[in-house]
Amino acid sequence: MIREYYTSREHGQQFQRFPDIKRIVETWYGTQLEIHGGDGSGEQKRLVMLWDYKAVLANIMEGVHKANADHEEINAVLNYYNPEGSTQHVFRPTNKAVWPTQKSHVNYIIAEDNSWQQIVAQTLDRMECVESWVRNQYLGLRIPYTIGDENKEYQPTFVVRVKGINLIVECEDFDGDKSGSKEAKRHYLKDYWLPAANNLKTYGQWQLLEVKDIDRLEEEILKAI
Repeated sequence: MIREYYTSREHGQQFQRFPDIKRIVETWYGTQLEIHGGDGSGEQKRLVMLWDYKAVLANIMEGVHKANADHEEINAVLNYYNPEGSTQHVFRPTNKAVWPTQKSHVNYIIAEDNSWQQIVAQTLDRMECVESWVRNQYLGLRIPYTIGDENKEYQPTFVVRVKGINLIVECEDFDGDKSGSKEAKRHYLKDYWLPAANNLKTYGQWQLLEVKDIDRLEEEILKAI
């Protein structure tokens, strides 16, 4: 837990938290770990192997955040080797149909004629309030989330900079998700990633905008502003 959740580039690993973390993990181990078919004894529990420790940590931290939601900030743990990404590194040859952009730092978007991707690009380019935007394709912006014992990553659709605010504009993935994990994606993005990104105070203010009707994209962005 210290390595995954309580480590920062500035201060390293926060070993001063060890007594509290040890107490929390022991409580989880004693109350949340159930052996089906066993007698629940401590001896049997010691035989349990947790193959996916990240799923366990995510479950523990969910409880920690809920218990401290009224007085504790969620802090981001940046990738140690690649803490930042940039649109300037996006380069990808393609044989698919593309559409030229005006306000995006990436000069083309992969889009068929009259597709929803093309409609979004045209809408964002003509809106005066939009400073810049990018389709999150080959950009590497991914939101980690956990379902059961599976660690997954969700890739938002667009990032739109409007009046100094970075809007994650989701046009397809939540309600078009047939895996049944749309609520988990929304939960981890809204309750974890966005607060953590905003608490950094380094990369500006971030918000989520869900758009279910592409034809109302401009209206929804103006409403969000």
